[in-house]
Amino acid sequence: MTIAMATELGAMQLPTLLTARSCKGAQKDEAALPPSFSSPSALSQFFASLEGLSMEASADASLRDLVDDNLGALHETSQVYLPCATMLSEGVTKKDRYEMLLWIVHTFEVMKFSDAAFFDTVLLLDRYYSTTPQPDVSGPEAQQRLLAAVCIALKVGSRADLQIPLPKLVAYLGRDKVSFKRVIDAELAMLQPLRFCVGTPTSLEFLDSLSTRIVDCDRRCRTLADFLLQLTISDPNLHYRYPHAVLAASALALSLFATQAPPEAYVALMEDLSLVSDDAKAIISQVVPCCAEVNQHWVKSLAGGDSSPGHGYLQQVRAKFSRPTHYAVSLMPPPASPPLCLPPRRDVHEALSAVQESLDVQDKSEGPQRSLDEAFREARFEDSMDALLQRMGHRISTMDSSSMPKWCSELAAKLQGPADSSMKVRRILAMHSWDAGAFRHLPDRRQLLRDLTRAARMPSTPGCGSSSSGGESTKAPPRPSHSGPSRSRSSTRPPSPTGPATPRAPRARRPSTSIGASVSKVPRVASSSGCSGFGVSGATRSTNFRRRATSWCSLRAGTNGGGGGAYGGGPGLGGVCGGRLAAAAAAEVALRRFAAAA
Repeated sequence: MTIAMATELGAMQLPTLLTARSCKGAQKDEAALPPSFSSPSALSQFFASLEGLSMEASADASLRDLVDDNLGALHETSQVYLPCATMLSEGVTKKDRYEMLLWIVHTFEVMKFSDAAFFDTVLLLDRYYSTTPQPDVSGPEAQQRLLAAVCIALKVGSRADLQIPLPKLVAYLGRDKVSFKRVIDAELAMLQPLRFCVGTPTSLEFLDSLSTRIVDCDRRCRTLADFLLQLTISDPNLHYRYPHAVLAASALALSLFATQAPPEAYVALMEDLSLVSDDAKAIISQVVPCCAEVNQHWVKSLAGGDSSPGHGYLQQVRAKFSRPTHYAVSLMPPPASPPLCLPPRRDVHEALSAVQESLDVQDKSEGPQRSLDEAFREARFEDSMDALLQRMGHRISTMDSSSMPKWCSELAAKLQGPADSSMKVRRILAMHSWDAGAFRHLPDRRQLLRDLTRAARMPSTPGCGSSSSGGESTKAPPRPSHSGPSRSRSSTRPPSPTGPATPRAPRARRPSTSIGASVSKVPRVASSSGCSGFGVSGATRSTNFRRRATSWCSLRAGTNGGGGGAYGGGPGLGGVCGGRLAAAAAAEVALRRFAAAA
């Protein structure tokens, strides 16, 4: 009993000493920083705003001077004692770990222990097995270590969990087959490899800290993030690959995305996450890829069968969070695609989800769409040009709306909302024959998915009509009107604020030799019919691209020797195979350079 009391006192005092030591170091660093860096954060101001609201709120307001340093101290301590997933796999097998997790989650739910005690117990066991090479994980010793980890977690945790004396709790959980003295001996044997450092920060503690200012969102958001964190425990490579702060922020960001939270919630999350480290940019840059992995693990946990690894634990966690007390968050479907940037562009992501869902439910009888590479391999000029112009929103062969497949009309109906509210989505859909809420021709859904993904990852710019809500404004900035006489190239520049106007010498006009204004390496094609190239302005190259591509391919096939030389084939129009290959290759080059110029 003396050992247990000493263990309890040491475990309770150690986190306080670590935090105080880290706070002293943070205060020294703060004194050396300029005054602009020592200003209170938004989280500190939030706690200060609670002053005088109530007795409990006033007690929370007293933390306003500690929260900034506390998050940094928690992150430093968490990184020091973060288990290694590789060493953990060497210390305990996946099967044994899944059995331990299943027993812990089931027992803690029956005993009404808090989630904080659950995370402390799991982290304590993972730290022990990652530092002890190949321990005996079978037999009565493993049961004693498991009960010892539960006792340590309850000692350093909340007093609300320790309503039953430990001897009675051990007798109840061990079914009167494990003596309390043996559990205390196993507890001491576990603390020695851990250097008596217990009560280390878990990912749940960072979740509690980062969700402090997220108060105006869906009430399911915080519970859903807790559910996602408990799902990641089954995969130690995911749970311990990222820092606990990044993992908690990713679970919270994914829950915000699933509950359609406003952009202000993401801004608050990123501001609070930047407090955990001096290199805030490196920490924030890990959130988006971690969100993608958490979302993928969420999808896999729903699709796994009875024979999948960790199925029992995942099923128990889903059953736990399917109750009304947890808002039945485990019954929510995961997003079709994770957020590609924070704050996410809601309209672009809705379009992404619609296209991805259309691809997933594609009827197998329709078969895959014909790709441009397949047409190239068969050297068929008509199919190559057809696929080329289909990707640009034009088809040579017209198609009646009644002959459109069912998926095309359903996809158009789902894209109607995002297209109406986002100019960026409309611009992308216009490249795939979108007009007046419908597709004129069959779109290439995989290319459309790639275009939308690229747009979602692209940062917002003032010129694109971006707004704080993640969508794009539909109103373009007004163009200046030129009511006076037109200016020539020899006109002078407008006067600068620092001096008089500087005259500019007239510049000779160079002949256009490319499809777009920014492309300069496309060879100019000469023909007997008097064609002198395809140089046009950037404003009209989109509408006239079909005519130019067709003319260019015809010239390459007919005038350029039927694709002789590298392509092979006979002279003139006689080399049908070589001419078609040359025309198809030229069409592909034209498409790529046009896309680069656009």
